[in-house]
Amino acid sequence: MDRFALFAAAVTYATTVVGLWLFYATLGVDYLRANIAVMGLLSEFAFVGLLPFLLALAHGDGRGTFGMTVKGLRMSLALGLLLVAVETVLRLLARRPLLDPSRNPAFWESFNYPLPHGLLLGLLNGLAYGPLEVFYVVFLAVNLDKALGGYEDGALSKGVVVASTIFGLAHLLNIPFQGVRVAFINSVGNMVLWLFRGIIFRRTGCSLGVMVEWSISNLT
Repeated sequence: MDRFALFAAAVTYATTVVGLWLFYATLGVDYLRANIAVMGLLSEFAFVGLLPFLLALAHGDGRGTFGMTVKGLRMSLALGLLLVAVETVLRLLARRPLLDPSRNPAFWESFNYPLPHGLLLGLLNGLAYGPLEVFYVVFLAVNLDKALGGYEDGALSKGVVVASTIFGLAHLLNIPFQGVRVAFINSVGNMVLWLFRGIIFRRTGCSLGVMVEWSISNLT
């Protein structure tokens, strides 16, 4: 067992859950809703993306460890866009709008700020709720695979299953904003879809296609 990998995954996830819970409890739902563009960005960087980035740097992990490489890019993009197409069909069948700002208010509310601040805030929120979240889940999956005994060739791994599950469960923190029913549905949906995203990453060795797909899915 790789103890550093287990430590990295456990501390990263605990920071997300405990940090976000304290963040929400301290500031309150009403304040967060009124300032969602700035507070959403702050919470994503502080409790989701920052720690895994620092741990990866401290451990000397290269970009390729997390699939940020051109190797396998074409297949990663192709599978990512295929997943976008599937999600689009499911939305149409469910009679849901293809562009729904309520899915990610932090991103869309950014553009209510005057230029150029609104544009910069929107860009940063787009990066935070898109590529940064993918890096977060991939970081968990890679380190959990190391902690659980390594990764053998194949599309699905223990790390991907566990990372997808706990990332989905983290969305239950949105209950104060979305209500129990919607937060539960989003939690289960994220568990399932992140299994497919993890498969794309593990099959191709590239996470860039997933970053494109998740950005489209999560921001629209």
